[in-house]
Amino acid sequence: MMLPAASGAGDADGTPPDWRAAVDAALARQPDPRADVPALLAGEVGAPAERASAAAAVDWLAAQLPTGGRVVDLGSGGAVGVTAARRGADVLVLVPDAGARRAAEAACDAEPGDVGDRIEIREGTLTELAASGPPAADVVTALDPSLDADGRAATATLLGPDGRVAAAGVAPHDLIALAGEWAIDEHAVAHARLRVLARPGVKPPSSADAAVDAAVDAAVDATLAPLLADALAEAQAETCELRVAAEQAVLDAEDRDWTVAAAQQRVADAEQRARDERRRADRAERRAERAEQAAAPAPADRAVREAEAARERAMRDLERERSRRRAAEDKLERVRQRRWWRLGELLAAARRSPRALLRLPVDLARLARGGRA
Repeated sequence: MMLPAASGAGDADGTPPDWRAAVDAALARQPDPRADVPALLAGEVGAPAERASAAAAVDWLAAQLPTGGRVVDLGSGGAVGVTAARRGADVLVLVPDAGARRAAEAACDAEPGDVGDRIEIREGTLTELAASGPPAADVVTALDPSLDADGRAATATLLGPDGRVAAAGVAPHDLIALAGEWAIDEHAVAHARLRVLARPGVKPPSSADAAVDAAVDAAVDATLAPLLADALAEAQAETCELRVAAEQAVLDAEDRDWTVAAAQQRVADAEQRARDERRRADRAERRAERAEQAAAPAPADRAVREAEAARERAMRDLERERSRRRAAEDKLERVRQRRWWRLGELLAAARRSPRALLRLPVDLARLARGGRA
C-alpha cells in the first residue's frame, strides 16, 4: 500500500483523505503515552498495554540522548529529562499544566542535588516555549508529538545547530509531512506508531522516499488492523442480527398467512350461510304466495279462516327468514370491514400482481391509519 506524499495540508478542498481519518480513529484506540506518563511508568494507573507502551517509548527516547549537552523534554512529564540529567545534560522539561508540573518536580526532588539542579521545568505550550527564546538544544525528545506545520516550526525553533529531534508516537501522515521538509535519519514502527530521528532544515535525499513510504505503510497497516478487526466483528454481529430478524419475519409471514386463510374460510362459511338463508327466504315467499292463492274467497267460512291462518303463518315465516338474511348480510359486511380481512386481501393481491406488490407499503400505511387501502 503506497500512500501519497503530503505537505501537512489536506486535499485541495481542505478535507483529509479517508485513510488519514481511519488512522486517526485507530490511533485514538491505542494506549496514549501522554496520559500521566510518570504514573504509568510507576504502574499506578493504566492497563498493562498502556504501561508497556509508555515504558517502551520512554526507553527508546532515553537511548537517543547524548552525554552532556542541552536537551528539551516534551510530553514525557520529566521521565526522559531525568535520564538526560543523570548523563550530565542541562534539561528543560515542558509540562502542560500545574498538576503535571507538581509531578515533574516530585520526580526531580527524588534525584541527587546535582541531577535536580540541571533540570528546569516550565509550564505552558510548545508555541509559548518557542516564543520565549530558543534554548538551542542538541536534542529535543517528543512523546506522541503534534507534527503539523505549526508543531514542526515550533520544534525546529528549539534546536541549535546540528540539533535533531527524537520523536516517539508519530502518526503516519505526520511522518509524510515531516519527510517532505526534514531529513529522516532513522524510523521504525512500534506499538502501532512511528519512532523517528530527524533533522530540520535539511533537504532529504530522494533515495529516502522509498524507506519512508515503507515505514508509513507499516504504521498504517498496524493502526488500521484493530479498526478493521472491529469493523469486521460489527459487520458479523449485524449480519447475525439481520439473519435472526429475517427468520422471525418468515415465521411472522407464515402466521399471517395462516390467519388470513382462516379468515377467508370464515368469510366463505358466512357467505354459504347467507345463501342458505336466502334459499329459505325464497321458499317462504313461495309458500306465502301459495297461501295467498289458497286464501281466495270460498263459499265456506272455515276454508276462508284456514287460508287466512296459513297466509299469516307464511308471512311470519317470510319475515323471520328476511331477518335472518339481513343479519347474515350484516355479519358478512362486518367481517369484510375488519382490518385483518383487508390485510389478507392486500397480501393475496400482492402475491398475484407485481403492481399490487409495489403498492403494498402504501396500502399497509393507509390501513394502519384506519383508512381503506
